[in-house]
Amino acid sequence: MGARIHPGAPILVMDHSVITLHEGGRADDAETAMLSLYDIHFSARLEAGHVALISVPSAGVDAVYTDRLDLGRRMQQRLLGMGNTLAMLSRDPIVVTDFRRDPWVDGSFGYRFRAVGLDVAARWDDLDPPFFAEGPNGGFSPAEDIWSFFVGAKRASIVINGVAAPGAPFPDDAWRDRLGRSVSSAHSALGETRITPDSGREPG
Repeated sequence: MGARIHPGAPILVMDHSVITLHEGGRADDAETAMLSLYDIHFSARLEAGHVALISVPSAGVDAVYTDRLDLGRRMQQRLLGMGNTLAMLSRDPIVVTDFRRDPWVDGSFGYRFRAVGLDVAARWDDLDPPFFAEGPNGGFSPAEDIWSFFVGAKRASIVINGVAAPGAPFPDDAWRDRLGRSVSSAHSALGETRITPDSGREPG
C-alpha cells in the first residue's frame, strides 16, 4: 500500500522552539525568562519568516521580534485568537536586523538575532532522545491535525547583550495530558505540521 495523502488543506509548517526558565529549575518556582520562537517555512495565512516572543525581566525585555513586520503582526493576531493574553501581543513587533540558526550538532542547537540595541543568543543543549508526536482529529487541537518531531533539552540559555537570563529549564508536566509524559520546558517541535482535520478519521 502506498503513502496516504491527507485530504485536509495545509495550514502551517514550522520549527517551534521554546525556552521557559524558572528559579532553580523547579516547576513550582517563579518564571525568570521565556522565549517562544517560530521559524516558519510555510503558512497559508501568515507566509514565511521568523517570529520570537521574548520576556526576560532581568534585562528589561518583553516584546515580539520578527524579520518581517507584516508576519509579526499576523502571528500576534493568530496567538490572540487562540486565547494567548501576553501583553506583548498588543504592542507592535520590533524588526530584527540579523537572524541566524546554529544547526543541531553534538547534541545542541541555537538561534541568534539582533535588533537595535539588542543581541540575543538562545541555546538548547544536552538534548534528550527525540520522538515523533502525532495528533490527528483532536489529539492536540480540535481545529488542526498536528504532527512534529519533538526534542527536549536538559540545559538551555537565553543570553541578552552578553548576559545570561537567570533560571533553568524544568520537567513540564503540562504535556502529560497530550503526550502521556513530561517534557523539558526547553524543547523544540521540529517540522511541526498543521493541517485542516480529516473528518473521516477516528479521533485520537
